[in-house]
Parts: sequence; structure tokens; C-alpha cells
Amino acid sequence: MPRLAVSCLLACAAIAQQGIPSDEARLQTGAYWPRSDLVLRAETKSVEVGVVVRDERGHPVGGLTKDDFQIEDSGKKADITAFRADVAQPAIAAQGASSGSGQSVTPPPRATPTNARRYIGLFFDDFSMGPGEIMQSRIAGKRFVKQALADGELVAVFSMSKPLLQRFTNNAAQLNAAIDKVVPSQRTGAGADTCPTFTPYEAYLVANNDLNELDVKLEEYARCSPGPGRMPRPNSRPNPTSGAAKVVAEIASSVWEQIWSNSRTTLLSIGAFVEYMAKLPGSRVLVVASSGFLTGTLEREMDDVEEQARRSDVVINSLDARGLYTDEALDVSQNVPKGASVRTMIRAEDNAPKGKAAVENVLYSLAASTGGLFFQNNNDLNLGFQELGLSPRYSYSIGFTPHGDPDNQYHRISVQLKSRQGRTVQTRPGYFYALRKPTDNTQRPIDQEVLSDGNLSEVPGTVTATPAKTDAGEPAMRLVIDLDLRKMPFTIKKGIRHQKVTWIAALFDNGTFLIGRESSVDFELKDATFRSLQNGFEAELLLPVPDGKYRLRNVIQEAVGGKFTATDQVVDVR
Repeated sequence: MPRLAVSCLLACAAIAQQGIPSDEARLQTGAYWPRSDLVLRAETKSVEVGVVVRDERGHPVGGLTKDDFQIEDSGKKADITAFRADVAQPAIAAQGASSGSGQSVTPPPRATPTNARRYIGLFFDDFSMGPGEIMQSRIAGKRFVKQALADGELVAVFSMSKPLLQRFTNNAAQLNAAIDKVVPSQRTGAGADTCPTFTPYEAYLVANNDLNELDVKLEEYARCSPGPGRMPRPNSRPNPTSGAAKVVAEIASSVWEQIWSNSRTTLLSIGAFVEYMAKLPGSRVLVVASSGFLTGTLEREMDDVEEQARRSDVVINSLDARGLYTDEALDVSQNVPKGASVRTMIRAEDNAPKGKAAVENVLYSLAASTGGLFFQNNNDLNLGFQELGLSPRYSYSIGFTPHGDPDNQYHRISVQLKSRQGRTVQTRPGYFYALRKPTDNTQRPIDQEVLSDGNLSEVPGTVTATPAKTDAGEPAMRLVIDLDLRKMPFTIKKGIRHQKVTWIAALFDNGTFLIGRESSVDFELKDATFRSLQNGFEAELLLPVPDGKYRLRNVIQEAVGGKFTATDQVVDVR
């Protein structure tokens, strides 16, 4: 039987296909979180901006009013139409907190009940971090857990490769064991061995029509792949339609596509963790430890994640796991590009700090737009985790109405204090001015089936689940879906059979959703391929999960007829 072996991008490994051409069965897979049946967005022209003001020592500043702020939308002054000042406290506060002088002080008013829980999610971006960065982050994370638990917090551990390493708990041993499981994963070397070579930032520039960068890469291409007439004239304006330019642009686009896909997956995962934490009854902080990643052309996705966090009152604090960078030129000289010349090396050294700033931008933006902190240029990651585990005590929400009609464009925002007095303002950098359809966030029929408990058998397919182990010996669940394509309806266009099958595997613990995976396969099968699959189509997913006994809900949907198969199974993972 031709077999499609699926190890989820967010679970542990890459996707391998056997026996089916990649253009006839395209698979997508990622984390699944049930959609709410409530619509959170309305069609409105009002824009809400979360703001945190900090003094010269980085402490949040309270007591400000609407009249202290001014805001510009795309360089034009905007009137503030709504304003709110929020005050937060640690969830478990000591009675009669002590001031610096040792005197007892009365805590200021707070927005949440004094007995509310405080939840801190630690997210390790193991896709971006190297071995050294992960090791230092793990050590700092463990020290932070010790302090957080002493203060009565509940902590969970997430990562890219294994989304839910540990649910929220105050058990230090379980949290430390989860942090120990964070290891380097899917660190891409795309562009390092091509001719010419590309750093992620260089690939982004060329793929997005930067002719100056294309000119430099054409020179490298001529040197690393010499041929008659390939050496361009120095400082000449490249012809994007020339044969060499097309080759270089295609290489850059291929490299950038991989980087873009990884970056988008990371953003969507952060959004999923925010959604997971949004339902928790208390104050919520997500600490993102990452080496950063490029988000060029992903402004809309960034805006969606940041808006979701603000509306859910989830503060995102970010930590640059690379620590203190001291010599950008040294990094370039240690990795001399193929075909390098003095001119191209100067360009590479000029690009290095720009590339560093570009990957940092996502970490700064996530923090600034949600009222959080961005910890960077400091090798003391222990201090970083300690500071980032705190939610801002004072924050503000400012609303304004944009100028003109929605244009589906990204607009820059500038929020300033009328009197700065050494203070800095943190806020989102901009927004997409487009009316959002309320149906974007509504439950789909497949979500309703996931959250129900009835069985259906309308799609010719079965799912089996068995306890398993990952390559590292960690507990996991092996899920296998088997589809009988002979009984599957297809839409036939020009001799090609079209169908889309979506499969959701959702784990529940004592009735509470724990974690899930959503996979889909778009079939565009030719006759020869379809005949070779007459014995069926099988896909496999290895899902790392903590030890425990779970209810597994599997739902399969085919798109042509809109039919479902849904089953429940109890799985004991040890």
C-alpha cells in the first residue's frame, strides 16, 4: 500500500511522502485548538491600542490620563475616542506589602480579584534557537520556575516541536522534566549551500525585488558558477529578466519560501498558545524565549496574533536567547559566502546588523503591542526570565477612529506622551485597516463534531491509536488514519480527481480539551496514481503527550459531500 508517513511539523519531525507525486497529494498539518462559537470581532472602524509607559528604569508608570497621550495614524494626528487605565497585581499578594523603607504600604486598586490565579506559560522556540542558546534558556527557565512557584504561580511549558510539554502546574519536578525535553529542532540551513549562498535576510531582500542585493548576488553567482559572459560589470544595474538573474531570483525565492513557512508556523503557534491561555481564570503571561525569526510580508499574521492577545488580556514578554552580540562583522567573516569578493563582503557586513534587527523585530513587536517587556542584549538570561515573568502593573487602552475608508493596507501608529520626562512608550507598531468578516472566528461544522460525543461513520475511513515512544524515548501516541479511496467521492475535472480530507485528533483530560492536531490532504489524483491506491491510503501521526489516560476524539471530514466520521477512544499513555 502506498503510504504517506506524517510526523506533524509541530510534533517532532518532517513530512515524507512515498508513492504519490507531491503535486497530487498536498498535506498540511499543525496544532489544533477548538474555535469558540462566539464571535469576538465586529465590523467596526475603531482601533484599540494597548500601551505601557515605562520610566528610565523600565518600571511601568501609572496615574496617566487621556490628556497625557497623543496618537498619529500614518503620520496624521488622530483623536482619542476611548481611554482606559488598568491596574494589575500579582495574583497572590502578601498582606501589607513592604516598601523599600520597610514600612507597610496598602496595595493600589486592582482589576482582578485578590484570590485570582496567575498563569505563566514558558514558550521555547526550539526552531530558531541553537544548542548553546537552548541550554542557557533551559538553565534560566528552571531557575525562574523555582522563583515562580515560591510566589504561588502556575506554570506551563510549550515548545514548537512539542507544543504542550507540561500543562499548568505547581509541581517543580514535572516542570523541570518538561524543560529538559527542549532540544534543537528543525533549525534550517536553507541557503547555506546554494550558489550563491543566502542568509535568511538576503533571501528575503532578493525574493522581494531588491535590485541592489540582486546585483551583489549576481556577482557571487558568476564567481561560484563561472561561465562565459556571467561576470557582471561592477555597480551595474542588474537586468531582472536575464537568465542569470532568473536563476539567482529562483534560488532566493526557494530559500525565502522555507523561511517564510517556518516563520508563519511559529506565529500561528504563538497565537494558538495565546488562545489556549485566554480561557484561564486569572492573569496570564506568555514568556517567549527565541532567537527571533523574519516576518517580512507576514504583517497581517502579526497583527492577528497581537490583537488576539490584547483582546484576551494575555501579556507576551519576549526574551532574545542569543544574549549579547558584540561583533557583527566577525559573524560574517566566519562564514565566507561562495564567490565572495571584497565588494560582496562589504555588502554582507552591512546586511548583518540589519538582518539581526529584522529577526528581533517580531520579539519587540509582540511585547510592545501587548504591554510586555523585551529582554535583549544581555547574557544574563536568569535575570531575563525573572523580569519577563512579571505582568505590567500599569497599562492603558487607547481607542481611535482611522481616517478614511478601509484600504486593506498596513498603517503605522505612533503613540507619544505630550511630556516625556525620560519615559518610553510601548505599543503596537501598526494595524491592518480592513473590515474583518465576523464569520472568520466562528465554529466550523468540524469543530462542532470535535466538541460533541456522538459517533458517525459517513466517511470510508478509520483511525487507530496506540501508545508509543518518540525517538528520544518520550511518551507519545501513534495515530494511523486509513482511507478507502475506492468509496470516496471525487470531483473530476479534466481527468483529475479532486477531494480534500481533513482529520482532527483531539485529546481530552477529564472533559477538558488538552491538545490536538489538524491535518488535511488535498488530492488531485491522476488515473495512474488513483489505480495504484486501490488498496487504500494510510497516514500516520506521532503525537508526543505527557503520561496519562485520555479520551481521544477523531473526526474525519471529506469536502465533496461534507460528510463526517467521528469516533471516541480511551488511550492510556505511559
